[in-house]
Amino acid sequence: MSHLLQTFTSARDLPDLHSAESESNPFMKNTLLEILEKCNPCHQSYYISTQSAESSIIVSYKLALNLLTYIGLTWKYTTTIIGLPFSVGFPGFTIPLRKNLPELIPPTKGFTIVLNAPDLELIDFGKGATLPSCILDVKWDTFSDYLESLRSHHRYRIKNNLKRWDQVETTLLSHNDDFDHQLYNLYLEVYKRSDFKLEKLSMEYFRTFPADIFTFRDGDEYLGFMQLFQEDDRLIFLFAGINYPLLKQYDVYQNLLLEIVKLAIDRKCKIIDFGQTGEALKMKLGCELRQNFIYARHSNVVLNAVLKKLLPLFSYRIPKMKFRVFRETGQ
Repeated sequence: MSHLLQTFTSARDLPDLHSAESESNPFMKNTLLEILEKCNPCHQSYYISTQSAESSIIVSYKLALNLLTYIGLTWKYTTTIIGLPFSVGFPGFTIPLRKNLPELIPPTKGFTIVLNAPDLELIDFGKGATLPSCILDVKWDTFSDYLESLRSHHRYRIKNNLKRWDQVETTLLSHNDDFDHQLYNLYLEVYKRSDFKLEKLSMEYFRTFPADIFTFRDGDEYLGFMQLFQEDDRLIFLFAGINYPLLKQYDVYQNLLLEIVKLAIDRKCKIIDFGQTGEALKMKLGCELRQNFIYARHSNVVLNAVLKKLLPLFSYRIPKMKFRVFRETGQ
């Protein structure tokens, strides 16, 4: 192990690190890493860089990962992942490490993957695209202003979505301990239908992670829920649950996304991070895509040479779509 790194096997033992640059990754806080370690244990390790005055952190965990997921095939292999131990579109290291990351990644046997990273120069790693993040800049004072900013056909479609939501009751759970099995089963239904599965989160995660959970119901029937995390003026969509038999009747998914837009405007947020799936629908709301990358290497020199050539072929292909959403910008 490099003398530049201190190694920890428990988030509880990490020193309290703060930097202006690391604030761009809100999930690298020690308290959140400790919660994730308890509710989603997956052999986490933590590495602190001590080579500069501004220390930084790397998070590593192990997971049986389907390495061919983006081409629709299955090959599961226990992999060391540099990333956050739950499926969000943020890297598992703080921004000050961008330039020095290559020499700071701990050597491991087998596959090592750096997930959801920005554009980096990692010479020993193959590079490919992974799911992009869908980002919406919030520029409106009211939701009505947002609707008026849309081109007519997008506004017409959204108003039709909203009509199906008129009688729906929205509730913010006052205590996340109230997250019950019925809601968890809605999450499992989304997970089962996901084309890009990573870890399956436990019910304890939803009960203990400090994020807002909104539920939606018509009478006694849950239509779905959404989990949101707010950091300053940024609202981040984490996970959702959907009642699929009622999906089309209520336009559940579209209306969940619109609820996020409403909430962000009400809370005076400047940015919504809508996560990494459903690009087309989110782009029709006005989102732009932020490219994320995946880097991989193998400890075997021959396999690593093959990997570097093949990874671009097995990486995620972003659909080529362009939607003219807003009137004033012509987007």
